[in-house]
Amino acid sequence: LARELHDGTSQTLVSAKLLVESAVDTLERAHQPAPAVLGKALVRLNESLAEVRRISHRLRPALLDQLGLPAALERLGAEFGEEGEVAAVVAVQGTPRELPEEVKTALFRVTQEALTNVRKHARARQVHIALDFERRGVRLEVNDDGVGFDLQATQLDPRRGIGLRNMRERIAAIGGRLDLHSGSKGTAIVAFVPAKSLETT
Repeated sequence: LARELHDGTSQTLVSAKLLVESAVDTLERAHQPAPAVLGKALVRLNESLAEVRRISHRLRPALLDQLGLPAALERLGAEFGEEGEVAAVVAVQGTPRELPEEVKTALFRVTQEALTNVRKHARARQVHIALDFERRGVRLEVNDDGVGFDLQATQLDPRRGIGLRNMRERIAAIGGRLDLHSGSKGTAIVAFVPAKSLETT
């Protein structure tokens, strides 16, 4: 899907943008003012192109391809700390090994979603992200020292907790398990993927 957006939809938008720019250029060379609607069309095309590129990037995080999961999480934590007042500490334990693409993507997305929730709701001072390569699998933990939330109420309300449900579904789809714990001393998100789900084909 990411490739189709990049190679298909994105290229179509670029072509449309070039056609509109060519029309504006032709009018200007003929000393005729371009209609305002063409300028608005260009703005909308640029916005749509940027949005498609953003979605394409988020569908398949380039950081994973460039750096691998441990370094990608470290970069994610560093960027999170730079963008706000909450510090993020990342720790990698055990001996890193190559993981299937879908496992790397799921763990990366869970971390992203967890950090988004911290920024929006937790009022935390610090976040700890731990990626542990164990003999029996790989474990990801995201802990904050924020105010916590009522987990049961969130799970029962269909209008809330969409991000949490997405995290559970992502981990379940790769054969893993996601546990959530929240209280007045903070929130902990623990994702575990067993070794049998880490076998690459």
